[in-house]
Amino acid sequence: MDIQIESLNNIKIYVYKNINKELDIRSLVKEIINRIKINLELEGYYKVYVYYQKIGLFLNLIKIEDALYKGGLDLKLILDDDNLVYFKTNNYFIIKKLNNIRYLDGFFYCIVDDSFDKILEKVEFGEFVFGYGSNKLLKNSLLI
Repeated sequence: MDIQIESLNNIKIYVYKNINKELDIRSLVKEIINRIKINLELEGYYKVYVYYQKIGLFLNLIKIEDALYKGGLDLKLILDDDNLVYFKTNNYFIIKKLNNIRYLDGFFYCIVDDSFDKILEKVEFGEFVFGYGSNKLLKNSLLI
């Protein structure tokens, strides 16, 4: 599991787990968040954008309210299997065999899909971009 705390109100989590799309994704997400809520000191009302691919779950927790939820946690899960997840790296040679490679500000991006399995062991050479930042990427990048 990889956790990126963008701010107190924006947390991104990548869970390394093969996802069978027949599973109850909502129950799986709630179970994961319940396991980490104490360590992350989560309390309040969060929208949880859930992006899932074969290689894992991508969660973007956006805090909406906390004044009414002292000591409690409430989640609104939004399953988003239409939105894209990108892998960001400064090493083109890691992703050169994949399709739909984009370039922006010195970094290369590729779409995380079923063909991404070929480079899964190289994820330490980059990071995943999903949720709030992916719209800027699509708008401003160059397709290679």
